[in-house]
Parts: sequence; C-alpha cells; structure tokens
Amino acid sequence: MGTRRRHFGSNLAVRAPGRRGACFATGLVACLAAPACSTDLGLDSTSAGASGTTSVVVEPESFLGDVACGPSPGAMQAYVVTLTSWPPEGAPFVLGSSFPTPCSLAVYFRNLVVVGNTYTAEIDGYDRPASSLSAFGAPSSGSRQMYDVDSGALVPPRWTGACGSGPSDGALASVDHTNFIPSCGPLVDTEPSPTAIVLDPAAALGPDPCAAAEVFDVTSPGLPAATEVACDAPPLVYESGVVAGHAYLFYVAARTSMALTSPDRGAECFAVAIAGQSVGVSCAPLSATGAARISLAGLELGGAELCLPGQRFDVTLGGAPVSAAPVPCEASAVVQPLAPGDYAFDIAVRDGGGAVTAQASCAATVLPGRTADAACTPVVL
Repeated sequence: MGTRRRHFGSNLAVRAPGRRGACFATGLVACLAAPACSTDLGLDSTSAGASGTTSVVVEPESFLGDVACGPSPGAMQAYVVTLTSWPPEGAPFVLGSSFPTPCSLAVYFRNLVVVGNTYTAEIDGYDRPASSLSAFGAPSSGSRQMYDVDSGALVPPRWTGACGSGPSDGALASVDHTNFIPSCGPLVDTEPSPTAIVLDPAAALGPDPCAAAEVFDVTSPGLPAATEVACDAPPLVYESGVVAGHAYLFYVAARTSMALTSPDRGAECFAVAIAGQSVGVSCAPLSATGAARISLAGLELGGAELCLPGQRFDVTLGGAPVSAAPVPCEASAVVQPLAPGDYAFDIAVRDGGGAVTAQASCAATVLPGRTADAACTPVVL
C-alpha cells in the first residue's frame, strides 16, 4: 500500500500514503438504497413467481463486524455481492454478482428473485474505492472478477465472507417483501494491515505546516520519540508498540525557527488504535501557553486521605487565588493560560463550613500547548 521509508529509527515507518448512481442493473438487477430503483430504470421483474416489490438485500452492517468502512488505510471501501438461489427442489445456482458498491450502502437484488426460493450471498471486500473497480467483460456483466478501471489489472478482494450457507440460514423470498440475508460469518482478511497511528505534520501544525513552524518534536508515553522533524516531512507512522483499542496521547513541541533552543508553541494530539488500520491523530491548535492540572485524588497524610469526598479545595499562586470557586475533592482544577515555566501552587482543603482542614503544595512544569499534571505533596500543619 504505497512506498515505505524508514525515518527516525526502525520503530518509525514513514508510509506515503464512484461515480455510481443510486441504482444499477446486471442480468439479475441489483439496486443501491432506493426502493424504487427497478421502476426508475424500467426493469420490473418478469420472472415467474417474482414480484416487482420483492427484493433480497445485503446490508454492510450484517457482515462488516470489526472491519471499518471508510477511506482510511486498512479500512474497507467497496464490496461485491454474489447471490446464490436455492429453490425448494433442485440444485442451487449462482445468479451473478453486483456492481462494486461503497461499503456505506446496501445492495438490493430484484429481477430474477423468485418467491419461495432461498438466497445466500458471498462477499468480496476491497480496500479501494468502488469507482476504481469494474467487472470483467462489462460493468453490467454480473462477473465476480474485478479489474482496475485505469490499468486493467485484476484486483483480488482483500476480504471474503459468506452470508448464509443454504436454505436453513438464507433469506426466504416472500412476495412483496424486502428480504434481508442474515447470518453473515466473519470476514477473512487475506492481507492484514498493521495496526498503526499516523501523525501528519498538517494535523499537528495546521494546513500550511511550514508557515506555523520550521521543525517539531513528538513524544508519547511508550512510543519512540521523534526529534527535529521537518515541517514538510512525510507523515510519521507508529507501528511497533501500538496496541489495538489503546488510547495514545502525543505532545508536539514546535519551533518557529531552528535557532530557538526550546519550543515556542505546542499542541497535544490524541488517537485510539484500531486493529488493522492506520489511524490519524486529532490535535488541538498550536498554542504558546499551557496549563496545569491539579488533582488531590489519592494524596494522603499520615495514612488518611487528605481531601475527602464532600470537601473542597482552593488553589492559589503567589498568594493570589487562581480558582474561581472551590473545587470538589473528586474533581481536578485546571489552571490556564500559563506561560511556559515552573510553577508552585498552594492548596487549602476546606470542610463544609469553610474551615481549612489540610494543605498541600503542587508543582508543575508548564510547556506551550500542553496540560501538565502537577505533583502534589501534603503540608504538615
């Protein structure tokens, strides 16, 4: 899936990363979304026992499972449905395949759907847009084989699956009904993608990265750091150590000029890793100021909890209050905006009557665009 280059060591891989109407017709007629499709195209069913409003439907949510649908690398973008008919007597037979269809849309089959027959489906999923695929022979040939519309090269499906295996778990076509095919099994991924997080300079610095900063550093707990990344560098791709389902917080420290010895602006970025996908980060805007978060949860003095539920605490800095109102002990106080630097906050814990019951001192080093967690210690009265 594109070229790969190594950047900042072996743990960071840098990877360069339909025109379809609502309805379409094959020899069996498959329609996308619109119930009136066959009427609009003048393709009412003429098969014996069939009805113009009898349809068999495959919905993406019935087979996607944990596979994401969307334009992200590693996600499904299109699929093809191959329909099999199981008559009450005689052998089953394959009717044909649908057009390549965006994975956000359902596929409807109408023409040649016979009331009383049972229908099952096979699914071929693709990690590329439906508009880039065309069936062998002609778009309306009903062929299951897909080719690239530009190069003419055969494109094998990345995922395969089945919805129903026979009359016992297929969709029995009832007259004038929309019959949904249930019982889809899990998709088989023939080319699993790595679980990765992608940090694009444009996501961290803005749409014109080099107008915002010349270089930046990236740090994240448990992941390798990247230093002096150029504003026009390819996206950073984190794979090693990334675990599906885990949330990752990144700090981007940006310098508007290489001449600066420390960052003058920064931003925090966030992403949740998804199995088999390359997930982009979401970043706050770059900022020259930061914040400090103060929490007394778990802080003890002499084996007793310093700030009890139901009590509140005040925060002062240099003798001046910085909290607009007392903060419940169960909550955190966030002090912002703060210029980068070291800060020492004084904390007074108060009971319901306003009397001071305990004190603490909290220290934090504030960086631009980052919320620092203050380290707090009790003060013996």
